Amino acid sequence: MKYISYSQFFCIIFPEFLSHREVHNALKSFGIVKVEPRSAGFFNVEDGAIKVFGKSESLGLFPRENDCEVIEKLLATTFEEKS
Repeated sequence: MKYISYSQFFCIIFPEFLSHREVHNALKSFGIVKVEPRSAGFFNVEDGAIKVFGKSESLGLFPRENDCEVIEKLLATTFEEKS
């Protein structure tokens, strides 16, 4: 999976067939985000923990240290709401 982080509290996750730039541009055009992203990359779950890696070539951004925490909170909130 891919992600874009806009703050320490807000990120978007999406499938790998979309580019980071495409998703960012769509979010801006719909008025969902008004700021530039601060980090972006890829993530997966290994042994129950989120691991971020790689680089967004299209945005020229790398993961940040606390991106794992932001993604974990997003996924936890998403799954709690469905339960």
